[in-house]
Amino acid sequence: MQPPDDPSEDVGAAQELRDVSQRLMAAIEDLRRLEAESRKVDVGSREFEVVSGQITILSKGIFAMATQQQALGEVVPRQNTTLDELDGGSRARPLSARPRR
Repeated sequence: MQPPDDPSEDVGAAQELRDVSQRLMAAIEDLRRLEAESRKVDVGSREFEVVSGQITILSKGIFAMATQQQALGEVVPRQNTTLDELDGGSRARPLSARPRR
């Protein structure tokens, strides 16, 4: 991905990065829940196969989101804030006030 030329694209890419991160965190929680569920059913049972299949599908989605997050991280200008701070607004400054990479 090429860095955006228009500063408003920086804002859009930063928002997309935040959104991907939130979806990734939610998917990881779902994966943890499914894995815990799979540990409570008989190995080799139909239920185990179903849950294992769901884990596989979700894992592939997590990998795709992580790849997208990495690509976005390469185009969003360096910021003096974290994704957690952007979510909570504790230290976040307007993107226009942040130095570009």
